[in-house]
Amino acid sequence: MEKDINPIEITNFLEVEPEKTFNCWTWKLYDKENKSFLFLSLYTDIEFDGKKNRLVSVQTNFGYFELHNFSHVLFLEPNEISFVEFSKEKINCLIVGKNCTCSLYSNINRDIVKTNIAELDPAFLLSALQLALLEDTLA
Repeated sequence: MEKDINPIEITNFLEVEPEKTFNCWTWKLYDKENKSFLFLSLYTDIEFDGKKNRLVSVQTNFGYFELHNFSHVLFLEPNEISFVEFSKEKINCLIVGKNCTCSLYSNINRDIVKTNIAELDPAFLLSALQLALLEDTLA
């Protein structure tokens, strides 16, 4: 089920006013301590193939990341926002931090998240631990 995405909640959480155009909100974050920047852009109601689409993009010092058609925005205190798209089998997640961090988890098998971490190959640990924080909220 798709949830309404409220840019005002994102603004309140980030404590940064966005620049707004027709269907896009952009928050510009800067971390003085590590001299990093992050531009978070949220696009709503993008018409493609007869359907309305959503897109979240992040530009940082280190790269550009996009997640299309996410269904949930989750706030992870004290400083992260997760944009999540999921099915019964897979999770895709873009996580943005107030301190200009960004992580992208793509096409992650949900069984990895549900597996006892002692049984997982070490390569799966980071995604399993990070996405386990979200698993309970995803129906």
